[in-house]
Amino acid sequence: MNQLVKRGLPLAFADLLIVNLSFILAAFFNNLLDFQGFDFWPTSRYFVLSLTMYVTPVVLLVNAVFGLYSSLWHYAGLTEFVKLMVAVLLDGLLFYLAADTIPWRMGPGMYIPSFLIMFFLMAAIRFGYRAMRRLIPMMTSGRYLNAKRTMIIGAGEAGAILIRTMRDDPSKRGIPVVLVDDDSSKRGLKILGVRVAGNRDAIPKLVREFGVERIFIAIPRSSAEDMKAILEICLETGCEIQRVDLADVIHGTPIGKTADEDTRSLDLPGIRVREIPLETLLGRDPVTMDDARVRAWLQSKTVMVTGGGGSIGAELCRQVASCDPARLVIFDVYENTSYELTLELGKKYPLLPVFLVIGSVRDREKLGTTFQKYRPQIVFHAAAHKHVPTMENDPEEAIKNNVFGTYNVCDMAREYGAERFILISTDKAVNPTNVMGASKRLCEFVVKGMSSRHSPTVFSAVRFGNVLGSNGSVIPLFRRQIAEGGPVTVTDK
Repeated sequence: MNQLVKRGLPLAFADLLIVNLSFILAAFFNNLLDFQGFDFWPTSRYFVLSLTMYVTPVVLLVNAVFGLYSSLWHYAGLTEFVKLMVAVLLDGLLFYLAADTIPWRMGPGMYIPSFLIMFFLMAAIRFGYRAMRRLIPMMTSGRYLNAKRTMIIGAGEAGAILIRTMRDDPSKRGIPVVLVDDDSSKRGLKILGVRVAGNRDAIPKLVREFGVERIFIAIPRSSAEDMKAILEICLETGCEIQRVDLADVIHGTPIGKTADEDTRSLDLPGIRVREIPLETLLGRDPVTMDDARVRAWLQSKTVMVTGGGGSIGAELCRQVASCDPARLVIFDVYENTSYELTLELGKKYPLLPVFLVIGSVRDREKLGTTFQKYRPQIVFHAAAHKHVPTMENDPEEAIKNNVFGTYNVCDMAREYGAERFILISTDKAVNPTNVMGASKRLCEFVVKGMSSRHSPTVFSAVRFGNVLGSNGSVIPLFRRQIAEGGPVTVTDK
């Protein structure tokens, strides 16, 4: 309320002056007043009385009803312009209908110019304020000097919204200098003063021509193939590349950051700016699961995930939790990430019983008490040493943890009557060339041997390929090396 009064009172006072000034100017132009002899003749007194008692209060009231004193004029646009125009037209209509009650009568030559002057002055003070808020800081503090010159790919509604938002604070958000779009009908046109200079094939040339430092991809809906093709071209430029998610803005859905999104704050209100997701580089659409079938398989079951605090194990836990199991048991030797995962799941699924058990798959006694207590029906075995270089130095640890650990979990699943046991293996188990891969191949042999014992438990193994962004993979390592200025290390093995 205090902010409303703080912003509204100066505007109301300005409108009061504008109303009086517009009528005085209209009267002057119509030679109805002689300013040199303005000594409160009867005509002058009626004129001043009409302004103070009739015109000004009504104009201020109508403007308040239309919200002209509660708008943030720094972000004013077409909506505020239309509101102002309708308010002034309504003012004129009210005076026309109440003409007989006003002591000082106005003819058309006075009536029409006064409201035209009023409209233009009110618009000028509001939109002039908006323009000055943007221009003065740029001119006085040189904010353009440190602003990143930005190319926007996508000359649609998303691109227009992005340009408008960036211009509110170029120092933080950058300067839009050029647009790129594959639609040839837009070539050479300008959107909010920014020219569409070419299609995707022209990106490297335009980057050099305009001195582009950052590229925003503002295409709300694009296939994986299209995105990959655009990225391959953008990567040649050496510019910072980010994708701007504007689909929710365009369709009127409020946008906020979520915990599982890789986002960066560029102070763009209502807009998500995020790093290019790794799966975009696959060159295909991500594989989707048959959610209904998986849910039916896991629903109302007790599910245990060994290695639940790791990259793969944690994601398995999240997927399992979304399928409404009876309870979820997270078994892991490392307490930190496992504890954080239980907090995350507890917040997202408050009705799901989640149990964290700290222990090693090497410890048969610990496994036995855990299986006896929780009686898991489905077991996902993801606990393993998977870091290739480390296992080359300590091969015995790979055998102890991966091979014997898998045997222990398999044996407990069989002994306590689990319905299914699923080993999370790796593509490195195929014709293994390193200790870690060989140990996982032995794990698969263990599972195969267990399945041949005529056990009621169904044993199976699935091989994961390179899990993009997982702990121990090259992607986080490359990211860190690039962020530190290099070099990026690549082996030949």
